[in-house]
Amino acid sequence: MKILAVVYENKRKGGGLRSYTEAVLLALKARGHEIVTASKEEFPSIKNYRFKTFLFMPVIELRELYVYRFIRKIIKKERIDLVYCPDYKMSGPGALRAARSLKVPLVEHYHDNWAICIKGDLLYKNREVCPGMKFSRCINCAYPERFPWEAYKYRYFSAALKRIAKADASLMVSQSLANRLTEKGVNKNVTVVYSPFDKEEVMKGKLKEGDHQRLEKFINDKFVILFVGRLIYHRGVDLILRL
Repeated sequence: MKILAVVYENKRKGGGLRSYTEAVLLALKARGHEIVTASKEEFPSIKNYRFKTFLFMPVIELRELYVYRFIRKIIKKERIDLVYCPDYKMSGPGALRAARSLKVPLVEHYHDNWAICIKGDLLYKNREVCPGMKFSRCINCAYPERFPWEAYKYRYFSAALKRIAKADASLMVSQSLANRLTEKGVNKNVTVVYSPFDKEEVMKGKLKEGDHQRLEKFINDKFVILFVGRLIYHRGVDLILRL
């Protein structure tokens, strides 16, 4: 099978989306599938069609139109059998339009909360957890100077989710996200696929000699939570510390 993976933003240095997608693509390639990508940065040993970088994009619909035309050309040229899109925010709606227009199945892979939060983190300004995207919640959470832009994003992403929900299959990064999106109507062929990581590589880390012994002594008989990822604002790690 010839698979086109669409990842508009693909940061080479860091980022869960890149490492997550790369692991999936390498696994598919190992099983004998032919992989082609459409991305700003290429993946190792995979043919890539590079998205253009625009200095300014006034409305999201223009980016969707660009992605639609670009992906449509690739599907026709490469004779793609399946489109795989783990980048809902930047390329999901456009990729779906292109696949639908050529009657090619599309699998949407939800990696984060952008489908149900216009900020992508499901957190109010006061750091309380938001139950999900609703106009009154989103506007109350927006800063006054960003009110028009946030209202516009809400309208676009709400409509986009209704279209993306019609994808041939949906993969979710967690059961929690799957439950939230099912409530929003994304319930067609849903499967949970957790983020892959190399346990030995993570545990090895950058600890110095003797640190492992001190760490084992410290965590002995304690309930331990392992967080794997970047310690950045929208991860919500501070919410765990409150417990």
